[in-house]
Amino acid sequence: MPGLAQLRMPRSPHQSTEASRAASRALYSQGTCLLGDKKPAEAEAYFREALSLNPDDADVLNNLGTAVWEQGRASEAMAYYLSRPPAQSPRLRDLEQLGIVLWTSAVPSAPSSSTGARSRSSPTRSTPR
Repeated sequence: MPGLAQLRMPRSPHQSTEASRAASRALYSQGTCLLGDKKPAEAEAYFREALSLNPDDADVLNNLGTAVWEQGRASEAMAYYLSRPPAQSPRLRDLEQLGIVLWTSAVPSAPSSSTGARSRSSPTRSTPR
C-alpha cells in the first residue's frame, strides 16, 4: 500500500485539474481501506489530503466525517456531513449517517430493546467510484 507522501501531487500553477482529481481519488481510496481496517486516525490524514486537492468531493467529506466520528468527535463529524457543496443534494445514505451522529451524540442513553445498553451504530462509508 503506497504511503501518503507517494500519493501527494506537487502544487504548481500548471497542475491539471484531472491529475488533482485522480490523486484525490487515490488518497480517498486509501483512506476508505484504512477505515475498513478500523484505523480512523490514519484514514483521516488521507481524507484531509484528498480534500486539499479536491475540496468539493462529497464522498471525501462524508468519509472524513465518518473517520472523525469513529474517533469520538461527533461535533466535527456533523460539520463534515453538513458541508456538502450547495450544488450537490445529499444522498439518503449521507442523511442517515448524519442522523446516527445526531442520535448518538444527543441522547445520553438510548436503551436497546433486548439489553438496555446503548446502541452505537457506525456511519457507513462511501465506496470509491
